[in-house]
Amino acid sequence: MKNKNIYIEKGFTLVEVLIAIAIMSLLVLSVASMVVAMSVQEKRTRAITEVDSGASSIMDDISQSLRNASSITTPIASTTSTSTMTLGMSLIPTENPTLYSFATSTIQVTKGASTPYRMTNKNVIVDSISFQNLSATSTNGTIRVTLKVSYNNTANDAKLNYSTILITTVSLR
Repeated sequence: MKNKNIYIEKGFTLVEVLIAIAIMSLLVLSVASMVVAMSVQEKRTRAITEVDSGASSIMDDISQSLRNASSITTPIASTTSTSTMTLGMSLIPTENPTLYSFATSTIQVTKGASTPYRMTNKNVIVDSISFQNLSATSTNGTIRVTLKVSYNNTANDAKLNYSTILITTVSLR
């Protein structure tokens, strides 16, 4: 009969344990850095979406009011651009007149005798808006609107700095 004097090792050596710990640490570190990077990107994406959505909403509202307007009171045709626009709304008497005005980082709208309201939320800052009357004589009226909007970066995080400029030209119907 053969002698079974074979030593069977059970367990791990110190080197094997250290290598396993190092590999696990690298894996945990890489997953953690990916989570942090995704979080930063998510915040930036939210800021961009907030600004783009706010700017589009403002332009859509102004464009719709211009299409529904019967006349442009201010700005006067062929003058420099202004930060205020007044529209005559004879087709919608409850909104006559409609006033858009730039006021401390926002745009206020007054439709008829209603109370003025803000067109933006606290995360969106209106840097500037200009209305230029491009109407020619004997035309219904055409307004060019230039709007610059940015994210209200209260944390002063450079990654959240975002602004956009929208320009549109709308004619009355």
